[in-house]
Amino acid sequence: HAEPPTETPDTGTRGRWLFLEGNALMSLGYYRRGADTLRASIDLLDGPLPRSTPGAILRSLREFGRLKLGTRATSPTPEARAQALMVATALHSLSEITYQHGDIPQTLAGALRAVNLAEAAGGDSEILAKCLMGTAFIGLSAPWAIDPGAYRDRALAMCERLDDDMTWSWVLFVAGVFEMGLGNCPQAQNHLSRCPPICEKIGEWKNWLSAMANYANALRVEGRIADSQAVDFRLLEVALDRGNVIGQVWSRTAIAKNHVYLGEWEALDQCLERLDVLFANPANVTEGSTDNVMTLHL
Repeated sequence: HAEPPTETPDTGTRGRWLFLEGNALMSLGYYRRGADTLRASIDLLDGPLPRSTPGAILRSLREFGRLKLGTRATSPTPEARAQALMVATALHSLSEITYQHGDIPQTLAGALRAVNLAEAAGGDSEILAKCLMGTAFIGLSAPWAIDPGAYRDRALAMCERLDDDMTWSWVLFVAGVFEMGLGNCPQAQNHLSRCPPICEKIGEWKNWLSAMANYANALRVEGRIADSQAVDFRLLEVALDRGNVIGQVWSRTAIAKNHVYLGEWEALDQCLERLDVLFANPANVTEGSTDNVMTLHL
């Protein structure tokens, strides 16, 4: 049995522990619990996050102003730089979760704060490459305010310099989704198909699941339903094997859509029955997006 600590850990230590726990929960597919833990970590390491929508909008506007003015590197100490990058990583992970659950004001607040922190830390970093790609994705919805192509190019160029598989595993799948947003399905499929082998090589299953789900979507958009279904079944196989709830929600929802497109009504009924079982647990409903839940009520 572990011995209880003789002293209460300081704020920084507790924040770092919560950061590790939150990312672990997210990797296991527990997005809601991961989000709560990451928020607690950020509150300790960077100050309280806005919880209300008006507060998130205000934070977004403030961070957007900093982004447009240009964030200057501040030459922090190694310890301060490491903590700033940790906070940026926590905010980045949290923005992934809030995006998945459709909370756009919180997504913008977290993503913009993250990129500004990572830029201010100075130099290339894994999290800055991810934040740049995330900012490019934001720019798709507001190209008059943020040049999406410029941020995408910076992210990919930084990945080339870093040559880090973990960073590539996230940037490639988001770059694929980015290209889908531009209607460039061939380039989207190129990015998304490159990502899973990298993830398998390093054991990064969270990004593998995301890349596979989006690769299936890119195939489905082109009408390649049989190919999409094969990817979705592989996604389901891995999600079941790893006990990953969000991966099961994504794959079964996508498989149901494919059955509709293929006119496979009996198979659709069986798939929806399995979704019924999955969503019988209220905790699993909260892990899915609105789109996932809507599919259950086809």
